[in-house]
Amino acid sequence: MAQETVYDWKISIIAQYNKKWEPEYDELILAVKKQIRISGDKLKFIVFTYFTNDNPGSKGVCSVVEYYNGMPAITEPALQEPCDLYDPETLKGFFRDRVKPVKATWHTLILWGHGAGLGYFPDISNSIAQQNLFSEIFDPEPVTDPEKCRQAIGLQQAIEMIHYLQANLSLEADFSQALSKPVRFAEKVFAVKETAILKDLLKVISGKQLNEALSGLGEQKTEIVIASTCYCQVFEIGYYLKDSVSVLVAAETSIPISGFNYTSFFNKLRLLDKPTANDALAVKKYLRELAGNVVFNFHKKYTKPYLEKMLALDSTLVYEKEKIAISANDLYFYGTGGINDVIDELGTILLSIHTKRNPDFKSAVDNARMNCLDMVDSRKGIIDLLLVISFLKIEFNKLGDKRMDAVLVKLEQIRLNCNLAFLTSALLGKPDPACKPCTQNPQFLATFFPGTVNTDPQTALYALFFKEPAGSNTIKISEPWTRFVREFAKDRLGI
Repeated sequence: MAQETVYDWKISIIAQYNKKWEPEYDELILAVKKQIRISGDKLKFIVFTYFTNDNPGSKGVCSVVEYYNGMPAITEPALQEPCDLYDPETLKGFFRDRVKPVKATWHTLILWGHGAGLGYFPDISNSIAQQNLFSEIFDPEPVTDPEKCRQAIGLQQAIEMIHYLQANLSLEADFSQALSKPVRFAEKVFAVKETAILKDLLKVISGKQLNEALSGLGEQKTEIVIASTCYCQVFEIGYYLKDSVSVLVAAETSIPISGFNYTSFFNKLRLLDKPTANDALAVKKYLRELAGNVVFNFHKKYTKPYLEKMLALDSTLVYEKEKIAISANDLYFYGTGGINDVIDELGTILLSIHTKRNPDFKSAVDNARMNCLDMVDSRKGIIDLLLVISFLKIEFNKLGDKRMDAVLVKLEQIRLNCNLAFLTSALLGKPDPACKPCTQNPQFLATFFPGTVNTDPQTALYALFFKEPAGSNTIKISEPWTRFVREFAKDRLGI
């Protein structure tokens, strides 16, 4: 009987496929196929692809393909079966039945698709809206058909558009921006409040749900999760993954759908000397080097001729180097004794201020929050955690209160150990201790902190993740912080 192969690494990939992303998806799969020809018994890939359905409200289909050295020829496209990505058993079954049986020393997971700030893979099943609405929005042309617009409700981009419409109720004139390109709306097609509809249609995979899915692996831990999804380096995701995942690599900002330099990362997995599994310091150094490869090679991917080639294949591809911030964080430091303690202390202070109704401190909190812009191109209430505490420190110091000083110092100390690699642009700003920090300054980790002005994106996220009564997605981290977010949203935004 042949001896069962034990690989160095098994790499599971969950990809959210949409027809318009075909060039980028093909590039990812090509990187996998090239690797197995040279990897020997070092790497095995298990790829779960979720194909969105053209019919709104219907289930999509999925395929699972294993790639490894010496694999038999497969018929392409791979066999597709009906499935519901948002059924908790779907991904749990994938990890239990297809990933767990593969013998390997280490495991990494790549998430490829849309990000929603507090979760992965927001539902983009309405491809009619993708084709009919967004193909027009990407060009500076009028969008006049109400039905086309209504079909787009539930998509992440549609949420952004609704906010734009709410902020500009007079729609006869041209406006400078909707989504990422100039566009003119000839008529208003949305009511001012569509939040209930958004909440019903905004389906996502939360950090909590992903952690439950990973339980399908049993006792095996996932060493690295690489989230090729926008706005997903947030505490609320990492907190739930901390017991099943060692390192989370993700962006605080948006990133191109092409994602990371996968070929470089796969080569590193294959070639880098492996440490002894029970040598904790050596393992951390090893994972730091692997995570650093993902982070620091990101921009190297988007050079000529690659970028020109991909733009020729997909004219909607957006790559703005100066707007990207990516970090790799050790999730060990997210729990008790780490960032959760900072969140707990922060929530306790802010909740006491809210309870006492002190107008000076209320203004201080409002000023600090208003000085923090959401992550680039986001109106979801996603802001950098260290940055908002920096602003709170400034505002509290004006009132002779030094409580935020200690909170800030604690988080900065944790960051030294937690953050393994960080990539950002100088144009996003870097705070100067001698002056007011800049307003858009990703540091290494974001969090959900509603703004003082309502937007539908943050209202939808709040309703899905924070609002009572608790549902399956409801985030329960620090009790004081969760209570503060609820009270702040209720008081400032009426939600």
